[in-house]
Amino acid sequence: MKRNEEYVDPCYNRDLSWTLFNRRVINLATETVTPFLEKLKFLAIGSNNLDEFYSVRVPSIQGQMELSDNGVEKSPVFTTVRF
Repeated sequence: MKRNEEYVDPCYNRDLSWTLFNRRVINLATETVTPFLEKLKFLAIGSNNLDEFYSVRVPSIQGQMELSDNGVEKSPVFTTVRF
């Protein structure tokens, strides 16, 4: 997937932005030219981001889904992330 094909929308969802950023950080750790200690740093950052995302944002999204009709948010911004 090319960089500008990842997500194109006039309203950029912060949760999707967060996960795309985390994917870029983890991809930096998988590059062969990255030194070993830098790989560990990138993996630690990615791990911390995922932990925070699942402990803070996922419950918030689930709460928003419970308030919506049949699990579909009326706002088009939230239809991109479903659990």
